[in-house]
Amino acid sequence: MKWISFCIVALILAIISTSARSQSISGGISQLIKKRSGRRACWGIVVHLRKLTFVDFLSVGQIKVVEAKFNSDVVELMDWSLDRTRKNLTVKFKPGKGNFGTGNSIKVTIDGAGFIGSPEQTFEWTIPTDPL
Repeated sequence: MKWISFCIVALILAIISTSARSQSISGGISQLIKKRSGRRACWGIVVHLRKLTFVDFLSVGQIKVVEAKFNSDVVELMDWSLDRTRKNLTVKFKPGKGNFGTGNSIKVTIDGAGFIGSPEQTFEWTIPTDPL
């Protein structure tokens, strides 16, 4: 019984450690809030990297932007750009294509080939769309 308890605790600690390590490597996400036509809304997101660096250009196959309300990939409606350090990725709706609305969330997934050194894992970030 003690051995089973020890194994369960070790497994939980390994999961927590991996999650914390992944977060410290991959960075975070924030909303891109703008006021357009008098309406304040989430028009995009910014992914901030800590230890990783994006490649010079992310192709459509390397990035996925899914809004949760309808579980649909909206990457075709988006434009994206990298800052000069390639540590910040801005993803926003193309002009005239709308916003994320309220009561929704966004999940951004980037393939490992989108990073320098091509890590063998994909990274995901999720954030609610209601302006914070």
